[in-house]
Amino acid sequence: MSKKGYRTPLNKHKQIKKKLLPPFKTIPNLHPVSWMNDRLPDYLYAALLITHLPREEALDKFREIVQTFSQSKDEYKPADLSHTSLGKCNQNYLYQTLSVLFNTEQLKRLIRPLLLFKELPAYSTWKLVINSEPSEDDWELLKKSIGKTLYHQSQEATDIRWFKVVYMMACGKLHFSVNMKETAEELWYYPNKGDLRKVRPTIRAAEGSLDSRNDESRSWVNHFWKACLVNTGPEILVKEKKPDYKVTKEFEKKVLRIWDKLITDFYETLENSNIDAKHDASFGLVMYSYWLLIETLRHYAENALIGRLVLRSVIESYITLSYLIKKDDINMWKKYRSFGSGQAKLVSLKAENFDKPPSFLDLEELDRIINEDMWEEFVDIQLGNWDSTNLREMAIESNIKEIYDKYYDWTSCYIHCSWGAVRDSIFTTDFNPLHRLMRVPVPKENFNNVITDIIDIVNLQLKQLDELYKIEKIVL
Repeated sequence: MSKKGYRTPLNKHKQIKKKLLPPFKTIPNLHPVSWMNDRLPDYLYAALLITHLPREEALDKFREIVQTFSQSKDEYKPADLSHTSLGKCNQNYLYQTLSVLFNTEQLKRLIRPLLLFKELPAYSTWKLVINSEPSEDDWELLKKSIGKTLYHQSQEATDIRWFKVVYMMACGKLHFSVNMKETAEELWYYPNKGDLRKVRPTIRAAEGSLDSRNDESRSWVNHFWKACLVNTGPEILVKEKKPDYKVTKEFEKKVLRIWDKLITDFYETLENSNIDAKHDASFGLVMYSYWLLIETLRHYAENALIGRLVLRSVIESYITLSYLIKKDDINMWKKYRSFGSGQAKLVSLKAENFDKPPSFLDLEELDRIINEDMWEEFVDIQLGNWDSTNLREMAIESNIKEIYDKYYDWTSCYIHCSWGAVRDSIFTTDFNPLHRLMRVPVPKENFNNVITDIIDIVNLQLKQLDELYKIEKIVL
């Protein structure tokens, strides 16, 4: 159970090949139609009533509208109470009916924002009924209405959805079996009968099943949202920056002291100057993570986008070292090392075909790495991961799947420029409800701090190094 209500747990999703599908996606022939994008604008007058009248008064008006239209002659009766269906009615009949239903200046004032949209179905009829011109103030009325009804489960949205359902019941288009008599009565007498915690979901389910989108309503809805975007400005909310992790001068000194100790420990644990794949890789991986930490602190990147890329690299370093330790096989340490030499060789050979190698490459250094252990003509190039596996499997093998689950997926989105990371980094939400909470580019500069996460992982690696070489315990 999440703070937002029920969510389908991960283990209740159905796996089909490499997709995890939520239960609703497994229902055959299901064609979702969005409340916000598709259905709400077609009940704009209802949204204006439910958000600007006292609720009971608005519900009474809904009942009056339902009774009036459902009891009209069949040749005049609209298929539903949407703007699209009302627009298909005989317009003389519609004018006479609306004039009776909206017969006070207050009601006319509340629905006047309808006249902001020239493509509203039956626009001329609504204008005759309202009998006044829209003003800039009407955009604010409209914004409040859409803001309260945009979310499909809000109280106001549920009331509109009930309005749709009860009209279909009144017209005899929605029937209930005998054993559902109580449900029918709860819907009919809403909100005064039954447990509303159960009635409200029933209303939403019933309304969703009744809806059928057509091209005419789609055209009007597209116009509505476009006009809202063109005629109102964005509203960007700047989040308060969370308190930073306090990096004191004393802590910075401690970080550098431990770095110096790592270098000392490297030399003190050397047995000779021969190639020692295990020694080099274990110290190298720990020091690689540690240096990333130093650079993050040095460049104040802990709240920056780049901090997430750093955290992702630190996680991979930790999982790789854990896997090597778990395997406890000198040939695996050598394999990890030779894979790196092969990668350097692959890059170097490709670079020979470049008109101009990228500036970040140091080709002389690459040649040293390639030929460090043996002549490059004996160095293999292995494609894929160095152990023909993946990081998730390595984490499982090393009994640290919890760490993988905790950090890997989201930080990988930043490495791979996935939409989630791009959305989180470059865009923010326009909180003008008339813009449908759209995304607007405002690059984020106050990411949550990554330093505590990096320190946690680095400390785990320092502990691994302590256990491998029996050196004095060091921890940040």
